[in-house]
Amino acid sequence: MSKKDKKKKTEAEVKLPGPMRMVWGALAAYYLRDIIHPAFTFIAMMILMMLPVLIANKLFPDKKP
Repeated sequence: MSKKDKKKKTEAEVKLPGPMRMVWGALAAYYLRDIIHPAFTFIAMMILMMLPVLIANKLFPDKKP
C-alpha cells in the first residue's frame, strides 16, 4: 500500500452547516446576550459574517479531480 492510498483513507469530508442553521445560531447568541453576557452580541455578528462564505461555497463548489 503506497502513502497516497493511506492519505486518501485518513481524509474525511467535512459537512458545513446550512445558512439557515447559522442564522438560527446567531439569533440564539443574540438572545443570550441579555441573559448571560453582552459579548454574545459579537459572537452573533461573527456567525452572521460567515454566511456569505457558506453561500459562496454552495454556489461555487470546488472541482474534485
